Amino acid sequence: MKLKNLLLLLLLFLGFQKVWAQGSSIPPSLLFKIMLAESSFNPRAVGPDGERGLFQLSKETWDWLTPKIYGKILDFDLAFNSEINKKVGIYYLNWIKEQLGA
Repeated sequence: MKLKNLLLLLLLFLGFQKVWAQGSSIPPSLLFKIMLAESSFNPRAVGPDGERGLFQLSKETWDWLTPKIYGKILDFDLAFNSEINKKVGIYYLNWIKEQLGA
């Protein structure tokens, strides 16, 4: 991996720890690893069944969670917006953790 790419990943991780995981009980390092596994940090990634963005959210999950966060269903094209995708993805992971009683 080129030095430039490593530096970008480091900046992403450090920013993720400071900003994106606030209010989440999930360790930032785990959230970082999930994004790596799901999308290789590509906010424009599309999965085999149409999942989108950093957390590879499905349309069904998107339509279920965005009203809980934003008060209305957001257009699924916004799943390519990295900030919105991270917010919905983190919300979803926190919901799963709560359901498991963890």
